[in-house]
Amino acid sequence: MPAPVHVLLAVLAVGALKNAQAAPALVVPCEGLTGVDYCTECAKPAGAAKPFCYLCHPTRASIWRKDGTISECKAATTGVACTSATGDQNCAYCYGVTCMQCKPGYEADSNFKCMTIDQMKAFALTITGNPAVVPTGCKEVDTEFKCIRCANTHSLTGGTCKTLATGSKCKTSLTYYQYCAQCDTAGTKCLSCNGSRSPPTGVTDGRCALPCKQLFGIGCLKCNQSKCLNTDAKYAQGRK
Repeated sequence: MPAPVHVLLAVLAVGALKNAQAAPALVVPCEGLTGVDYCTECAKPAGAAKPFCYLCHPTRASIWRKDGTISECKAATTGVACTSATGDQNCAYCYGVTCMQCKPGYEADSNFKCMTIDQMKAFALTITGNPAVVPTGCKEVDTEFKCIRCANTHSLTGGTCKTLATGSKCKTSLTYYQYCAQCDTAGTKCLSCNGSRSPPTGVTDGRCALPCKQLFGIGCLKCNQSKCLNTDAKYAQGRK
């Protein structure tokens, strides 16, 4: 049985979020351990020489490897420069011409353009034929406009954002606990991931590290770090 993965969570001060663009780095443990500036969460799998980065600061763009780890946290643009690059008045942070994060009250569509919740529901209807499923507290939707993640203090369980204690029962020490619908009784192993998120082959804690549709296309429902394992029947031939 492999040794448990030791997760190191960086504690960020409130001021760090405001000053992230100006500071050369956040000076948090995971930066030094991984060699990735602005890495705020990392883990060292059994047998690995050093920890890998799994989460960038919210104001940085994640550059993903196929195994769900992050190789670089790229600088993002904000303000007038971001508006000019994306042409989107409602984009808060962008990387190049791509909007990474919309302003509060807006969600990104499949073209990374920010929409109001009502616009998103209408857009979802034209794309999927079904209204968007957006419970109160949802922070991220998938390619079918279904909620896959709630706030960090909540889990998406049974289609509703619930507190971790009443929902997934996951501990925050579990990497990618935000994407887990249900943990074991100890709260340290994910039994079911939301959406197309999947655990990499070789991990024992079921972490929902891999965004399969992002890595292998919209037609991928479940995957490991090497390939798509199950196709999404609705998008087996891509988006029509």
